[in-house]
Amino acid sequence: HQKIVYVGKSAFANNKNLKTVIFNDAAECEFIYESAFENCTSLELVTLPNSTFDIETKAFNNCTSLKELIFNKHTNLNSLEGKVFNGCNNLETFTVNEENNNYTLSDNLLLSKDEKTIVLAAHKYNYGNYTIPTNITKISSSAFSSVETLTNLTIHQDVFKIGAHAF
Repeated sequence: HQKIVYVGKSAFANNKNLKTVIFNDAAECEFIYESAFENCTSLELVTLPNSTFDIETKAFNNCTSLKELIFNKHTNLNSLEGKVFNGCNNLETFTVNEENNNYTLSDNLLLSKDEKTIVLAAHKYNYGNYTIPTNITKISSSAFSSVETLTNLTIHQDVFKIGAHAF
């Protein structure tokens, strides 16, 4: 395996030419630090590391062209701190390797494999009057941050945790 311990604070920030970031199947990473890819306004696709890692606040802030996040077989987000994808209003697709034991998809949502936690919501989806699905008990930090189409939200009684900056 290739070990990338971290992508440093503001490492690629303001790079207007960067269109794709791919951590290949062998790449492992422990941290993507604050603002690492902030203002990479041409960035359209990110293949996340094939490891357990943390993403700090604003890591992909204002990546206005970002459309797709790809989760490898072993991709596991240990934590999303703050508004990681703030301003990524074109984010519409999550692709999850079918052998990934951590995540699954349901329509416009990235869910934990047990389908009880909303990890991320696609920003471009038109939520309008939205009801949290009845199988959900947790909403992760930053899950719906930057979703601008949510006008009314219904949360059922079995939701017991809503993370920081969830909305």
